[in-house]
Amino acid sequence: FTNRCTAFHDARTKAHDEAWAATVAAFQPHMAKGFEFHHDVPMLRTKLQLAAVRRRLPAGETGTRAGDRHRDWTPQEIAKLRPDAVVVDAHRKWIFILEYTRPSDTRRHALWEAAAAKTEKYQVLLQSLRPYTRAGWNVRLFPLPVGVRGTLHREHWVPMLEALGVGKARHAAVLRTAARASAQGLHLLHLCRHARTRAPPSTTLLHKRRDFAREVWGPAPPGIAATR
Repeated sequence: FTNRCTAFHDARTKAHDEAWAATVAAFQPHMAKGFEFHHDVPMLRTKLQLAAVRRRLPAGETGTRAGDRHRDWTPQEIAKLRPDAVVVDAHRKWIFILEYTRPSDTRRHALWEAAAAKTEKYQVLLQSLRPYTRAGWNVRLFPLPVGVRGTLHREHWVPMLEALGVGKARHAAVLRTAARASAQGLHLLHLCRHARTRAPPSTTLLHKRRDFAREVWGPAPPGIAATR
């Protein structure tokens, strides 16, 4: 239910949004000056100029001409893409795309696979921004996976923090917040799952889970509603 079950889609979205908001609150105030931070908006709202991109169709489909296996992503289509954040510094000519994801972390390579999937998904956006690259801009994608149980790898997160000018002394606090917020999101999913059953868990059980979460992760970070 942490990844695919359609019955918990809304709960997963809420957990994702709250965990990401708490994580952003931990690093955004410490970013270098000059960045324009676009939080969870379509690319259209960033005012960046997007170019059309050639894409390959699935086998069996054709494009505008018989036998043509390619057609374009139009700028209008690409403008609908909605990364978790787009950070722009027009003075230094930097564009950073941040894409947060909370995969199940029961398998060893799950976080690396999630990062690879996000990288593949947003290749079309990177290609659409190539006119900026040709003009000397630094355009980068940062996939930011953190497991639903709070697992994360510094290799995914530290380069993003360094690119945004977040001081090294702040890195550990940001990573702790990201891990804790994701784990709190999993707690929310468990509460939603129990709410769907005919016999919800007793108040005593919920309090034990809440107390255990607080013991392991500490108080809920800003942006995560307290569980009663």
